[in-house]
Amino acid sequence: MTNAFKSIEQGLKEAITKYAVWIEVDSSEGMYVSADNPFTYASAPLLFDDKAAADEHSKLWKTGMAVEYLKP
Repeated sequence: MTNAFKSIEQGLKEAITKYAVWIEVDSSEGMYVSADNPFTYASAPLLFDDKAAADEHSKLWKTGMAVEYLKP
C-alpha cells in the first residue's frame, strides 16, 4: 500500500467517522443519546464530528460514554 493511498484512506475514515454517546439504561441494557426530547430506542442518535465533543456531552449523563458510531 503506497503512502498516498494510506493518506487517502485515513482522510476518508476521518470524514465518515462519527461519534455518539452511549448510556446504560439498565444493568444489561443501553442506548444512544438522541437530540429528540424525550427520546426512545427508535430515535436517531445525536452524532458528533469528533470524540472530544462526544466526550463533553457524555459528562451530562451518569453512565455516558463516547463511542465511535458506525452508521447502519
